[in-house]
Amino acid sequence: MPKIGTNLAEKEIVSQSLKRVLDYKKFSSEKPRILIIDTPYFLVKEVISTCYKLNWPIYRLRLSDLEKGSNEFIKRLIWALINFKPDFLLTINHFGFDEEGKLTELLTEFKIPFASWFVDNPFFILKNYQKQISCYLFIFLWDRSYRKILQKNGFENIAILPLATDISRFYPEKSSLNPLASENCQLSFVGNSMIYGIKKERAFLASEHKAIKQAENLGKKIGIKKAKMGERESINFENSFSLNEDQKIHFWALTTWKASQIYRIESLKAISKLGLRVYGDPGWKNFKIFSYYRPLNYYTELPYFFNVSEININITSIQMPEAINQRVFDVSACGSFIITDYQKQLEELFCLKEEIVCFRNKDELFELCKFYLKHPEKRQKKAIKARERVIKEHTYELRLKNMVKEMKRVFG
Repeated sequence: MPKIGTNLAEKEIVSQSLKRVLDYKKFSSEKPRILIIDTPYFLVKEVISTCYKLNWPIYRLRLSDLEKGSNEFIKRLIWALINFKPDFLLTINHFGFDEEGKLTELLTEFKIPFASWFVDNPFFILKNYQKQISCYLFIFLWDRSYRKILQKNGFENIAILPLATDISRFYPEKSSLNPLASENCQLSFVGNSMIYGIKKERAFLASEHKAIKQAENLGKKIGIKKAKMGERESINFENSFSLNEDQKIHFWALTTWKASQIYRIESLKAISKLGLRVYGDPGWKNFKIFSYYRPLNYYTELPYFFNVSEININITSIQMPEAINQRVFDVSACGSFIITDYQKQLEELFCLKEEIVCFRNKDELFELCKFYLKHPEKRQKKAIKARERVIKEHTYELRLKNMVKEMKRVFG
């Protein structure tokens, strides 16, 4: 690997040398070579596991919390580019990319395509837009609603790539083999109480008391309206306070966390007397109206638990105006029954009348739960069809193949 120079002349020589080394043809072989920025985030594990199943060559560039944009990280990245020669770099939620745009600039200079799969609100992640823009960047969005505003801000290559599931992990399990068989229940909700996210955002805005109050009041209004009427309050990412750009991001993050929390609480209240069990973080203990049980590990417990819950409830985060979360795919892959809130993406990915049951407000949720608790045969019929759909169309293998197809189309 060429040594990094100490003055401008040396750096220019090194840069030209690296350009020659990295000027290789991308996507020249049948199997894509992917350099993955490896973090503990949940989807990264799924991506890596899927690449192994597909027998795709990958290089895992591990990222610590403090490393993004650091000289040490850049050195390890350059080593990987030279020795592994990837067709493209893949990151989830833009992990590893710095606000100053150093990594974006480097990849662009060396003509290395890079894909960022966003599965959270990109405006809570992307900072200093202009320094993140590159003709070698391809953004994959799990939610279509963010596409236009990203294009407006100068991002060109954008495609919609929904979440999915790992059917080698989530599948029907016989009760005799299920280690969680004793936790059999009629009605359950597994999810985040949002308490810790709210506390974190409050801490960032600690000196802006008025902003905190406005954000939480707005969040409550949005959450109550969504639960009661099934309508989403439009959010204009501006406010009357003289906040800096960082504070504005935390203001809207706090609004979103609070709205999601209230939406979940109000919806779950409607079915709390139907034998509902709540699983998730200990923050749920603060809401005495619910029968809180315990956290469930996503990888080692949830696949078993979905198999022993007769009705699994899903309530989507407010940060997803149209998309569905992985819960819908995971439960369906288990051949289990789910009642989820209506999201526009459901109509694109499932046949609603035959495969998925959805509610548009808390009253409808209550009626649907009462009905399906009494009709196990109807639950089973829909669950079987939903599983068939997931196996056929909604696995991570298919998602990554679609991603590679798009990357090859643009950069091959």
